[in-house]
Amino acid sequence: MSERPCCGCPLCRIETELLTEFLDSYRLENCRKILASAPELAAFSGLGPLLAHLRLCRDARSTDGILRALLQAKPILADGTAERIVLLAFLPHMHAAVRLVLRRYPQLSPEDASQNVLYSLLRFLDSDQLQRRRDYLGFAIARRVKRAAFEWAEHELRSLVLEPTADALDLNGNHDSFERLVLLRHFLDRAVRRGVLNADELDLLIQFKLENGSNGDPPDAHSNAHRQRLKRLVLKLRRLAATRSVPRKPL
Repeated sequence: MSERPCCGCPLCRIETELLTEFLDSYRLENCRKILASAPELAAFSGLGPLLAHLRLCRDARSTDGILRALLQAKPILADGTAERIVLLAFLPHMHAAVRLVLRRYPQLSPEDASQNVLYSLLRFLDSDQLQRRRDYLGFAIARRVKRAAFEWAEHELRSLVLEPTADALDLNGNHDSFERLVLLRHFLDRAVRRGVLNADELDLLIQFKLENGSNGDPPDAHSNAHRQRLKRLVLKLRRLAATRSVPRKPL
């Protein structure tokens, strides 16, 4: 976990708010109580040195003891002080995960992406999976946050591109926004790369879309075989959009 500059994004604003909270005498006193609750935490004179160690230290054995002590300190104070400390420690990593997601999916909302990683981290802190883990706690938390960020992004992308209940795959629609067409092409290209569609099927879908957006009818608009093939392709893509991920082509 590394330090990062403040860029004014939602996570940076949350970090500023949390650090400001710890200037309050109530939260500061609770932080002292948590630091005194375990030898691994008592080694730090305050919140600043603790966060610096967690963010910069690459020794898993050292951070494991600290993170385990913080998790065990959660019941000591039910006001969320321990959770806030862990959240502050992993904010640089969450920030990096959100930046990666938004770089790949720029159409998604930074606010929504930030809320997702915050929720994912807090939920994982309460999970049995983390409680049972004995080593590499920091690695497990960081990996879970990044994975959850991309799982959320792909789910959002499928919802934007192909919503079966909203007839998002209506190839006869003439009012598609530019962004929606870009998203649709992205989804179709992924389907081709992973073997769900072949190149001929992709060309057929694009040709049908373009021809129906023109003033004339497609040459074989009245061909039943042509219509049935398009219908099967659309149904295949709708089923694909409803699944967890695009299946990879077997090796």
